[in-house]
Amino acid sequence: MPQKIQCLIFPDILPWEWAAVEPILNCLGAKYHIDKKELSESDRAYFRHQPASANSDIYWVFSKRWTEAARFLALSRAPGKVYFSLFSNAHLPAASFLKLFWRKLKPQVSSKVHLVAHSPLNNRFFREIISIPDQSISLLPLCAPKLEGTEEKMGVSPPVVGTFAPFFSESNLNYFLSVAHYVNQKNPSVRFRIMGSGPLYGHMVQTVRELSMEASVEVVETVDLSLVRDLDIFLYVPLRNEHFIPLCAAAACQLPTLTNDALGIEEYVQDGRNGFIVPVNEIKPMGELVIRLIENPGLRLGLGLEISKTVCEKFDGQTLAGYYEKLFSLAATDLSSEAA
Repeated sequence: MPQKIQCLIFPDILPWEWAAVEPILNCLGAKYHIDKKELSESDRAYFRHQPASANSDIYWVFSKRWTEAARFLALSRAPGKVYFSLFSNAHLPAASFLKLFWRKLKPQVSSKVHLVAHSPLNNRFFREIISIPDQSISLLPLCAPKLEGTEEKMGVSPPVVGTFAPFFSESNLNYFLSVAHYVNQKNPSVRFRIMGSGPLYGHMVQTVRELSMEASVEVVETVDLSLVRDLDIFLYVPLRNEHFIPLCAAAACQLPTLTNDALGIEEYVQDGRNGFIVPVNEIKPMGELVIRLIENPGLRLGLGLEISKTVCEKFDGQTLAGYYEKLFSLAATDLSSEAA
């Protein structure tokens, strides 16, 4: 009987985030039995109700608040290895709390826990700041979501430059507005669109209104990642990121991408070949690149095709499933060692 992976999904994981996990699970299904469970309040202390015979199961937890998830599930009673995907910096408690939480875990509990970072920045934060031991954390990417490609829109006017991001300060959306203002000073016909959800949605709407940019900037509250298909150019400009899902979605739609030099971005964007990388918060260079792409539909098309090829080949479900299979095989090795 194949080993079971129990995917425990908390309500704070959005559909577009799950879309970057599901292709990996579909491919892992060739070797493992995959059980997906969307958790509710009735599942509190979940591990207390798991039989001891489930010690060979792999538990993969998806939540933006992994410490709260650990308490909710009664982590100390987990019969098998528990992997926590680290989905969000915006919801992390203070570093001091995270350090204390980890230190208070009894050795027999911490040995069952493995954190999975999906961006180099998260990986570095937990290793260097929280002091998570190397054997208790791995860096593995998420998948390019399966979205249908865009229809060719060369010649369509006005062109739309956009981003898809959580409405949090880490998404650096004020910088996006600064770039929009710079571009509109030179080309008033260019339209900008910010899409996403989160607590700063109302603040962004108000900011656009106060800056008198309503005619050129649209703020859309949505969790539908497929709406990136309606853009002509994608900007990826977070100060901190927990994954590269929006960028991968834009690449899957063959959108030319402009990005800041976020840690790990070179795995996705090669400057000048399949997109352009600008130093963080540099307004003029980013604005000039937007104008250059607006004026050159052929360049937009070429960059979009190149980044789609790079991302969809490098971050497809089958390729990444191999990496996760190696990670999960360590759980079986650990269990065998304990049994011996």
